Amino acid sequence: RSQELPVFARLGPHPRDLLPRAAADGELFEYWGHEASLIPVEHHPLYRWKMARAAEQAWRSVARMNEERPGYVESIYQMVVERGPVVAGDLSQRTAPKGTWWDWDHAKVALEWLFYSGRVTARRRVNDFARLYDLPERMLPPAILGLPTPPEAEARKALLVQAARSLGVATLRDL
Repeated sequence: RSQELPVFARLGPHPRDLLPRAAADGELFEYWGHEASLIPVEHHPLYRWKMARAAEQAWRSVARMNEERPGYVESIYQMVVERGPVVAGDLSQRTAPKGTWWDWDHAKVALEWLFYSGRVTARRRVNDFARLYDLPERMLPPAILGLPTPPEAEARKALLVQAARSLGVATLRDL
């Protein structure tokens, strides 16, 4: 899987359960870094500005769903609150077979939006690619959630420094 390529490139052969175990142990969390990424959990505060701005940057599919089905996203959130960890299929109302890779039904769109906005977090189930969504307070260490949220400019600078350190050699555009 693609998330294992950097680990393999840097460490070579490694236990296949290394990343899922680190996520389950609260060392990593999944979020939209550059793409969907496994990120050290201590960096969670550095992404909160992005989570907070999610409402301003609503995806067309979310905006359309909110117009067509007011309150639907909130109802999906309440299901996660009440049920605990869920995969999108648990909440799906799909009646026809799934189409292409990105053929998300309303439940999946709502969960992904809640994930992007930080209201839920996710980790991958061990033996498949499905995201297991739950509340941050049930998946992330309380000590991390209790850390202060830095101002956006400070968080972006910290992420830029981290990118420079990680890439080693990069152009400004790469960073």
